[in-house]
Amino acid sequence: MDFVPALFSICLNYLCCLYLMAVLFILILYIICFSAVLSNISQSPELVKVPLGGTAYLQCDLGHLMTVCDVISWYKLHPRTQQLNKTTAINTETLEEGQCLGVFHNITVRDSGIYYCVVVYTVMMYMGNGSRVIVTGNFIYVAENTNCAVLYVCLLSLGLNAAFVIIVVTVVIAVRTCLGKI
Repeated sequence: MDFVPALFSICLNYLCCLYLMAVLFILILYIICFSAVLSNISQSPELVKVPLGGTAYLQCDLGHLMTVCDVISWYKLHPRTQQLNKTTAINTETLEEGQCLGVFHNITVRDSGIYYCVVVYTVMMYMGNGSRVIVTGNFIYVAENTNCAVLYVCLLSLGLNAAFVIIVVTVVIAVRTCLGKI
């Protein structure tokens, strides 16, 4: 008969231990998730207008997440497909602890888009809020069709997004071709 109370005591201790482990596990998950929310990285400026062939400077603030900048990757959001692709065109320099500068030389029209600094730390991925790069100035865009070549000179000095202008020009060419007016 002494066996039943001893077994009950062992089971109760085991259940208490499981309960404490579950609470600890939930607490650890909460701390990880809470620290992920608090450890956002930010970017500036929000908008960068760069002349054709110029240099863009994108700042990435790692906050309290990290102090070194060599862990940053840069990604570009493609304006038409909305795909996020890693780019190696941006070189990252350290300004001070946790303050990183992305330097993008010899900007071309195709470099217009939104760029994000990204850091992978342990199992979490942290992404900046993005910086829109707009290429300004005069440029020549040549579009080729099966029957003709069309030359457009677009003045971007008004601050229009180069990718937007290319899309509009491409649509105009497609419409004219379909209607047979070229």
